[in-house]
Amino acid sequence: MFSQLLNALARAILVFTIVVFPALAAPSGPAADAYAVLLLATVAAVFVLLEYSGPAASFLEFRHAPPFNRLRFGATALVTVAASLLLVPPASAPPLASQYLYPLAQASAALFDWPYAPPHLFLNWLSASGLGAVTQQHSMAVSLAYALALATAGLFFILVRLFGWPARLGAFNLWLNLPTFDPTTGEDVVQRLLSTARLNLILGISLPFLMPMAAQMLAGLVLPSGTWGPQSLIWGITFWSIMPLCLLMRAIALGRVAQMIQTKRARHHAGAGVLQAT
Repeated sequence: MFSQLLNALARAILVFTIVVFPALAAPSGPAADAYAVLLLATVAAVFVLLEYSGPAASFLEFRHAPPFNRLRFGATALVTVAASLLLVPPASAPPLASQYLYPLAQASAALFDWPYAPPHLFLNWLSASGLGAVTQQHSMAVSLAYALALATAGLFFILVRLFGWPARLGAFNLWLNLPTFDPTTGEDVVQRLLSTARLNLILGISLPFLMPMAAQMLAGLVLPSGTWGPQSLIWGITFWSIMPLCLLMRAIALGRVAQMIQTKRARHHAGAGVLQAT
């Protein structure tokens, strides 16, 4: 119990650190903004502490099926830190950023340098949102964020297909890992899982294209023109890249769980057929 509490506390501290990192890397705005960031970081940390300190999660999915949530958090942390370091003035960036991060970001920008690529759509929205001239730093940050999200989704797909996640961890408990999913209501549980997986897959693929378009149509309602500071931009890039990633990973995970249930049913029916034949 004590080790579980320490584990939950460590996770909460990591979440708190990532939430406040953009404010430390790119400080801007009045003191009220700093208090708002601290409040948001505290709320996020308390949520993680409560979710991981109890025997079962109340909202967080796949808590007992690592590394699902670790990959999601790792991708979020990488995107947030990378965007924060890339969007600060080059003179303020640490030497490691110019040595390792900049070449990787430039390669990502070249990789997605084609019309209608999701990073291009995001950059077009930035230029139309009153931010000002879109610089090379913006292009590198957006492209690297999208590349990291795609790489994380690919890594999780490999873990599922080649390494048998989550079966390699032992018995998979549907109730503990999907606390918001009730398998006893509605249609067959496999069909519900597959339907939800397909919906998440469609949204995960579509959102990087649709989110900039929707934001451009709703320009001024969320953040008025000209109020996009460095911190707002960092979190905008993070949300734009990580939200589709979470949906893609959830689609892959739910599809895998449905496949496991189908396999278990087939074995059960095969065993029952053997017993009847004898």
